Amino acid sequence: MPLSPNPNSHCEKIVLSSPVQVTDADILIRKCDFLTIQDDLLHLIMFPRSRPDIWESEIRWMVNNLRHTLEKQRSNFRKVCTEYGTPVRFACWTLEQSEAPQVIESLSSPKQNDGVIPNPDTLDMDA
Repeated sequence: MPLSPNPNSHCEKIVLSSPVQVTDADILIRKCDFLTIQDDLLHLIMFPRSRPDIWESEIRWMVNNLRHTLEKQRSNFRKVCTEYGTPVRFACWTLEQSEAPQVIESLSSPKQNDGVIPNPDTLDMDA
């Protein structure tokens, strides 16, 4: 079974796979996703001016969008955790198909009183 390093300098077995809940969004972005995508080409295109002192605004934006997606329940998200419940990865897939074009709500425009996080200044909307 694969092992994952733990900050406490011992290894934990990766044993649990379960559906992602809305309440998982923050820890999944902060601990599994954001740190691993810093050198990813898509991240570099989307956030060409990204730098450590403003990562928090990017993280909040990503968490908010993941929560919104999870609330819609249109995709299947699974997380993989250690034997102690610490998430190490997550994945998403969509099986839904439609012949009619679907309208996708823009998450980039702030709405009143619904907790939408504004786009980070580092996000390149033309990318």
